[in-house]
Parts: sequence; C-alpha cells; structure tokens
Amino acid sequence: IQDALSALKIEKAVFKHILTGFLKNNKESANKIRDAFDRKDRESLVQIAHSLKGSAGNIGADRLYKAAHELEAAGRDGAPTSALLETVETALNQVLESLQMLTDISKTEPLHGKKRGVGPDVDPAQVMPLLKQLADALNLAEPEEIKKHIKVIQKYLDISILENLEDQVNDYEYDRALKTLKGIMEKMEKDAR
Repeated sequence: IQDALSALKIEKAVFKHILTGFLKNNKESANKIRDAFDRKDRESLVQIAHSLKGSAGNIGADRLYKAAHELEAAGRDGAPTSALLETVETALNQVLESLQMLTDISKTEPLHGKKRGVGPDVDPAQVMPLLKQLADALNLAEPEEIKKHIKVIQKYLDISILENLEDQVNDYEYDRALKTLKGIMEKMEKDAR
C-alpha cells in the first residue's frame, strides 16, 4: 500500500476508495476467468486478464499483476493452463480477502456530507462554476481532483442528488458521472428560471 501511495502520489482516503472499487469490481473476476477458460473463449479470457492486470497494477498488487499478465500472454498464444488459472485465482483471492479486511476494519467514509437541499438558500450562480470545475476534473479522470470538487459541492447539494454521482465516481465510470453531473446542472438551470 505504501509503495502504491508513493507511486500514485494520492491521499490515503482516495486510495482507500480505489481499493474499495477494486474489491467491488473484481468479486466475480475469478468466476468469469474460469468460465471463459471452460468455454475455451480465449478472447474473453484475454480481455478479463488484461483488465485484471491493469487494475492490479494500479493498486500495487504485484503478484496478481504478474499472474494476470502471464495468463493474458498465454491466452493470446492459445496456451492458457489450469495451473496458470489457479495462480491467478490464488493471487486474486489473497488481494480480495485483504481488501475485505480493510473495509471491515475501517468502513470508508462516504464522499457526501449531511443532507442539504437545493433551495432558495443555494445560489445557482455560486454553485454552477463549482459544478463546471467538477466536470473538468471528470473529463481529465483525475480521482484526487474529482474528490476535492465533490467535497466542495456537497455543501450545496442534497445527498439524494449526490448518491448516484458518487457511486459512478467510486466505480470509475467517469463518462456516466459526467452525464449525471450535466443532468444536475441542467435541472439547476431550469429551476433557476
């Protein structure tokens, strides 16, 4: 974890969100890999291994990265073995179990704060530039900047408005988050008229 934090140059809280996202997005990866292997679907196997390799590299899970890399290469060459598959499953399970312990010990704080309304006390002229800054951060796909801007706008927006956006951000679905944000901005402009 310390190596990954140093390499990524991000705050611990942001990295914790990244780890939580890895856990959430990879709970079924071993089953998907096994299924693709059993169906002799090399294309899917290579795609899943490639995605897992990238995610593992991002969080500093070196053993998993190496195992997924080897599986991806073997899939491309047409020679993935069940032993290689087991190596990936073992490494993945170790990472997932570690991350599950991390989330059990210290539940991550949600990005949003207390419930607030978008009412007469919120000036759209004041909030709109902040939303545009968040949109820029989403376009650049910079997790630390995105988190920083969400913290700023949470002071002005209701939790119910932010929940969907935060879920998308936590799942690294920045394109969908951008669409959600644009919807929030359009609604705010419409309500201000």
